[in-house]
Amino acid sequence: MAIPNQATPTVRTLDTPEAIGESLEWLHRTTKYEVLSALPDGDYDVRALRSSWDADVADLDRGVDTRTIYPARAARRPEVMEYLAQYAARGAKVRVLGTVPNRMVISDRLRAIVPESPDTPTGRALLISGKVLVRALYSEFLGLWRASLPVGFSSGGLDVELVRETLLVLAEGLTDEAAARKNGWSVRTYRRRIAAVLELLGTTSRFEAGALAREQGWI
Repeated sequence: MAIPNQATPTVRTLDTPEAIGESLEWLHRTTKYEVLSALPDGDYDVRALRSSWDADVADLDRGVDTRTIYPARAARRPEVMEYLAQYAARGAKVRVLGTVPNRMVISDRLRAIVPESPDTPTGRALLISGKVLVRALYSEFLGLWRASLPVGFSSGGLDVELVRETLLVLAEGLTDEAAARKNGWSVRTYRRRIAAVLELLGTTSRFEAGALAREQGWI
């Protein structure tokens, strides 16, 4: 993908929620090639996520390459995972990660919006322009992307049915070999599915995964 250059780097402080919202809208509206987003850790309501559906799909319809990382904590609820899978089905590349440190939105590798102080929330953000300044943020995003789990049936990643099916099989208490054989999977595939589901649920314990799955409405 050929990304245009921008000669003059700038950093502008966005002091209010209104200024941040307007800048995010402008960023999406003027993106031509690629938009990369990461949402920080939090418990997101699916209605809040769906509020930007029209704008997000409009980016995809314009041919914008869209990659978004969501925190696993948000995707642990079936209704949120269903939304993410629907978004992926429309053409977005969607992934989840156990811990997403900061919010960032990067447009065409030339402009970005990030919190003013990631470690100490101030309610302000920075609008950064210029390929040189944005390069470090782009590298940080790529590192998070490589460490995250894909979402969506077409990408071979997580979706509601895969998570639910894996948890139901796990609840049967069979050995990995017996469970894989019963369901027509290889042992490697079954273990890979379990590892992905455990990471999504935020545990390393198969026993705890069952309790979490019931608590979060998966089974």
